[in-house]
Amino acid sequence: MGDVVEAGGRLRITASVYEADGDAVPVAQATADGGSEGLFTLVDELASQLLVSLAGGPGARVTRIAGVTTSSLPAFKAYLEGESAFRNGNFGDAVEAFQRAVEIDTLFALGYYRLSVAAEWDVHQGLAEQAAERASELATRLPNRDRRLLEALRLLRRGRHGEAEARYRSLVASYPDDVEAWFELGEVLFHSNPLHGRSFTESREPFERVLTFEPNHGTAMIHLARIAAYEKRLDDLDSLAGVELALYPEGDRALEMEALLALSHGDPELESRMDARLSEASASILALVSQITGTYAHNLQGTERLTRLLTATSQPRDVRSAGYVRLAELSMAQGKWREALAMLNELAAFNPGVALEHRALLSLIPFLPVERTELLALREELELLDPGAIPRSDSRVIYFNVH
Repeated sequence: MGDVVEAGGRLRITASVYEADGDAVPVAQATADGGSEGLFTLVDELASQLLVSLAGGPGARVTRIAGVTTSSLPAFKAYLEGESAFRNGNFGDAVEAFQRAVEIDTLFALGYYRLSVAAEWDVHQGLAEQAAERASELATRLPNRDRRLLEALRLLRRGRHGEAEARYRSLVASYPDDVEAWFELGEVLFHSNPLHGRSFTESREPFERVLTFEPNHGTAMIHLARIAAYEKRLDDLDSLAGVELALYPEGDRALEMEALLALSHGDPELESRMDARLSEASASILALVSQITGTYAHNLQGTERLTRLLTATSQPRDVRSAGYVRLAELSMAQGKWREALAMLNELAAFNPGVALEHRALLSLIPFLPVERTELLALREELELLDPGAIPRSDSRVIYFNVH
């Protein structure tokens, strides 16, 4: 409800939003002033103000800043569509919406920021890196707090994990209720700690802090479910995955949660149901589920079974290659060197360069009794290998396009 007042060729538009079944207290209010010739611009400004005001809670701060840093209502509406899709676990849809937002407003720093976050969840690493760079370049228009947030993400995307962690810790020290900074601190610790001799379980505290502010934060729950599975806290896993599946049953990571539950419990009925659903899943989801269950569920045999779906002759060569490499790694994780070699020999039949690369990598495992003469022969083969002979992948999915 609202009013339009005209005086001397100028307009003032005021509006208030109410809950239809609530009391008479407005939940959002806005005012826009300007010349009568700019009526439609004023209406857009008023709408943006109301949308920003309706974004409540500490986790919505970035959305509120986004609303006042783009002058385009269509860009902001696309941004909000992206946020809605991301919240529901539909990361591909979120990427498309955020891309529309930055196409409409090419200077929309927070649009690029959220595009980077969504692209990473959509396993589109190249886009995640490019969008983080662009967001940081445009951050001069933002308050200092938000510039620090965007720069921390750029450091993370560049692999400068220690610097990114320090930036996020500084942010949460200054702003203890900054949900975005707590979540990204968890991301740094979860994904980069193993590269630096630290446990990814250090990320549990930041993700739990996120849930104290936003109890239905789906992506934080996904990480905490993985940690619970790894630590064999099956009751916590059941609770976290159960809430995630109840809130976001159609989300892109629903199959991951189902597989984590099935293989962590070793439940034949759940595994059978999981197998049926995975047989119809995309290759990117299969690869993701294989990685997640193999890392966290303590059920390598079950992971091996679902990974074989990646090696079906109906799959593209890059997908099949990744599948055979994963099977070789799973065999090695169970101490089965001859089985690992058998997987790499099958891979060599259609992708010899990748097979050689991974045979060399696995041969370097310290506990493996590989003769020095064999290592020297492998090195000689690698020196003779023409990198151009290794076929490149057209896939945007990071599991399949590593060269």
